[in-house]
Amino acid sequence: MKLMHLALSAAVMHTIVIAHATTARADVGSPDPGSGEATPFVNFSELKNTVVSKISAASGRVWLSTDFLTDGDVVGALHLAKYRRVDVQVLLGRSKANAYMSRLGFLKNQEIPTWIKPKNFMPSVQSAILSDNQLFLIDGDLDFMTNRRNFVLRIATPAQAQEFGSAFQSAVAEGLDVKPSPVPAVGRKGSSSGRGGRAYVPPTATDAPSTPKTPAKNTNTATNSPDQTYNYGREKHSRPQGIPQKLPKALKWKEIDKIRKSQTAPDGG
Repeated sequence: MKLMHLALSAAVMHTIVIAHATTARADVGSPDPGSGEATPFVNFSELKNTVVSKISAASGRVWLSTDFLTDGDVVGALHLAKYRRVDVQVLLGRSKANAYMSRLGFLKNQEIPTWIKPKNFMPSVQSAILSDNQLFLIDGDLDFMTNRRNFVLRIATPAQAQEFGSAFQSAVAEGLDVKPSPVPAVGRKGSSSGRGGRAYVPPTATDAPSTPKTPAKNTNTATNSPDQTYNYGREKHSRPQGIPQKLPKALKWKEIDKIRKSQTAPDGG
């Protein structure tokens, strides 16, 4: 009886050990909410929707850092946050701040403070959003033209959020301002259509004004010119002799009536 009890106890202990080992293997590599919970995305559209929701949920501040910002929905969310009197500031990468489709011009037009990231600004962070006191780290740019299909958004720890906030304040204090590149106007001045044509270049002060052309005078003012032609211009002239006042014209109904009468007339033979 004792042997059976000992064997049963050993079997139970062995089962507990195996279950504990299996649970430990399952926990390896799983995200820890205390050290940063990670959320994968299979395309940029899903990531963009999450970023917009995080920006919209902010009530105090939104500090965004990214190398390349082209998505209009993200920029629109920043504009709405500024409209709600949220502290909105943006750091962009120097190499792509004025690249094609960059939203730097829109940010400047909406008076959203935008700066250039210093060279030593957290090189391991590609994109980050500090919404109030919560920091979200993204392993890619906020570029809707990207060909990537996999993204990860991770919630940083409070210590990382504090470190990012201090680095962000230091970057803003440096004041590395940037201006958007001017877009040349296309087409002629005052033209509503911008299709085709060369870029319009406004005249400079050194350009000499062009001499206006004098209109050619009409020397053929006589009613009968030497070549026996009549000038049908806007000026009134007396009708020359031999030229009818009205052009000859046979009315259609008169022609039809003439033909009908010739057909109904009795044969003279």
